[in-house]
Amino acid sequence: MKQLFMIFSLAVCLTGVASAQTTDLFISEYVEGSGDNKALEIYNGTGDPIDLGNYAVERYSNGGTTAPVIPLDNVSLVPGDVFVIANPSADPALLDLADQLSSDISFNGDDALVLVRDLQVID
Repeated sequence: MKQLFMIFSLAVCLTGVASAQTTDLFISEYVEGSGDNKALEIYNGTGDPIDLGNYAVERYSNGGTTAPVIPLDNVSLVPGDVFVIANPSADPALLDLADQLSSDISFNGDDALVLVRDLQVID
């Protein structure tokens, strides 16, 4: 039975082209390097440009229930593009990739990062 499933899956992959489009932005990557080498990448997988002025990132540290809010710059993010927020004390190589800087981009593995739009959690 398992082999049949694998053959069927292969046939589907070879005969069809998969494509997916999201309905909103999402956090696509985060960088948790040493020291202040921290960054967050937000991806626009929709088919439309999105104004980031209605979006923010919240960081909940160590299981906390309150969070600093990082409003995103009021710019338009075109479909298929990313918006990167980095800590201003990060290495120059990381800063070169950043679209916005925030000292609140300071986190480790036990912190929750939340992307909100109009105060509603979307990722």
